Amino acid sequence: MLPAVLKKQMPKEVSEEFTVNRGFDGCLVLYPSTKWDDIRGDLKQLSDYDEGEREFKRTYLEYAIPVGLDAMSRFLLTQKLLDWAGLKKDVILVGVGEYIEIWDQKTYESRTKMSQKDFSTMAAKVMGKIKPHTSTDVP
Repeated sequence: MLPAVLKKQMPKEVSEEFTVNRGFDGCLVLYPSTKWDDIRGDLKQLSDYDEGEREFKRTYLEYAIPVGLDAMSRFLLTQKLLDWAGLKKDVILVGVGEYIEIWDQKTYESRTKMSQKDFSTMAAKVMGKIKPHTSTDVP
């Protein structure tokens, strides 16, 4: 089920149609159709003549499935996706900008466990490279 609080964070042009795929960190990723269209456009730029690029497309798209929300904002996942992400009972949905990650609760908690100092170090390393936006930069 897609909680209302996450649904409200999605861009207004997002419909009730999504694509679910496996993520790169052991979670599933729920992409709004607009974001998935962008990803498909990126994949079309990969060469069918390059073995590595063909293999990546094949592997990446193997688990991708379209899903729609029902009247209660629920969606169904295949057993193949549930097994791949180790989803059994307790799951966590995490809004990550333009998509939502779907995690097994224990896996998520073990991956995100870090001290405040480690979090601060990670933030400095990742965000320290970004030029801060001003209110005039935002469209």
